[in-house]
Amino acid sequence: MLAKVDQNLNLIFFDDQKIKYDSWLKTHIYQHIPYIDEVNELQDILQRSHLLKQYQSNQAYQCIQHYFLWNQCIQHCKLNVHVFKNPINNHIQAYMFWRNNTEEYIDEQIKNVLYKNDYQAIALIDILHQNVYLRLNHATKEIKENNYIDYQKVIDLVTQNQIAPKYRKQFIKNTSLKNLEENMKYLGYYSFKVFDLENKVVHYSYYWFDQKKKLCFVLLMI
Repeated sequence: MLAKVDQNLNLIFFDDQKIKYDSWLKTHIYQHIPYIDEVNELQDILQRSHLLKQYQSNQAYQCIQHYFLWNQCIQHCKLNVHVFKNPINNHIQAYMFWRNNTEEYIDEQIKNVLYKNDYQAIALIDILHQNVYLRLNHATKEIKENNYIDYQKVIDLVTQNQIAPKYRKQFIKNTSLKNLEENMKYLGYYSFKVFDLENKVVHYSYYWFDQKKKLCFVLLMI
């Protein structure tokens, strides 16, 4: 979506639709950010006075990262802001470009863990919104974009299709969000093992990804 900003802080789109800058940000950006501290930070950064100050301080380029909730799926976004002087009319203008970099961000944050473990799958669990962003080992499986799944649906499918009947009750208890949060609250990690349908031991290891925002990731290793 592209638009230009006039001197009255209106966003003008190519279909001549005109929307106030602050109103557009509130409707399309701020209300989809699930954490108030990030909303406040972004509001301060995107104020006209702040952008002008950054330009005057020779800090015309900024990169801000924040979480974004879309269709109940947590995403991590990167916002690039560039303030510049229009060479034709000498107006100070800015462009803003948002990009979903969830996959890159997850990989960057957990790369040290992945290098040390032969993992079969990894998932980012959003405890607050009860969903999962699933990644499979790229060496053996294809990775689908936007692979968000309801957490309980994942547990139900895994229980029925992968866990040995004798260990299903234990698996359901161990993977409950309440149990995960309680166990990780003190040590910062949690792990257990069960047997699959082929009688192989499967290790589940959980680590905090962002404890403040109740995001954790789980590694599945056989």
